[in-house]
Amino acid sequence: MSPDALRILFACVHNAGRSQMAAALFNRHADPARAHALSAGTRPAARVHPEVEDALREVGIEIGGHTPRLLTPELAANQCTPAFLGETAQDLGRRHGFTVTVLDRAAIQKEGMGALIAAGGGRARLTRSVARRPR
Repeated sequence: MSPDALRILFACVHNAGRSQMAAALFNRHADPARAHALSAGTRPAARVHPEVEDALREVGIEIGGHTPRLLTPELAANQCTPAFLGETAQDLGRRHGFTVTVLDRAAIQKEGMGALIAAGGGRARLTRSVARRPR
């Protein structure tokens, strides 16, 4: 990984499933000179779910040595707020030929995705969702 590479953080509660898969899949497809993903959780589990390891192994990714890690202020302290990520996703969509829709708090509520608002503690700055659609 290049020291100039963008650091992407995937976070969830236990860091034993979704965020581990997201980081592993991102790293498989990303140019390590440009970006690298890691993952963390607010209440990390003792280990990554075995079914997650199995699913990733089926697509040729081995994460057997990964241990769930705590989402610390140091890991989260960067410019990658949901708003920044939404803007970046829209820019990538324009450059690479796909449509990105960033939902604000009102649109998230209208779509019935209140869990996203709850996960952000109700703070507007943490409430964004990105949807990717091929053009």
